[in-house]
Amino acid sequence: MNDDRFLSLVDSLIEKNEYVPVIVEGIRDERSLRLIGLNGVIIIYNRGETLNEFSDRISRMYSEVIILFDNDRRGRYLTKSVKGLLESRGVKVDIAYRELIFSLLEIKGIEELFTFYEESLDRKINGKRRRVQ
Repeated sequence: MNDDRFLSLVDSLIEKNEYVPVIVEGIRDERSLRLIGLNGVIIIYNRGETLNEFSDRISRMYSEVIILFDNDRRGRYLTKSVKGLLESRGVKVDIAYRELIFSLLEIKGIEELFTFYEESLDRKINGKRRRVQ
């Protein structure tokens, strides 16, 4: 993936977040997404609710969501669990952005996304083309 493709992925996520909420694990993840330009609804999971309580609340409010949990053991568990629970309640769940981000970038957490975005943008602005993984 080159910088242009990564920046295009971010642009696509920003656009989709205008009408589809993004679910993240914590406040630092939300902050990173805000810094790269997401202005839509970002829902933080880590609020003391059980998975079922969280899924019930989200399914009453939204018909579609994007999940962007981290790529560690807990994040993978939450992705699988929350995706299953929300889909069983009729919510369309998009994990494609998460899969792309973690398969193509050398990061483990969403909070790292802004740093990578900033570096990619800097290379593009300064005309330095470097291929990333």
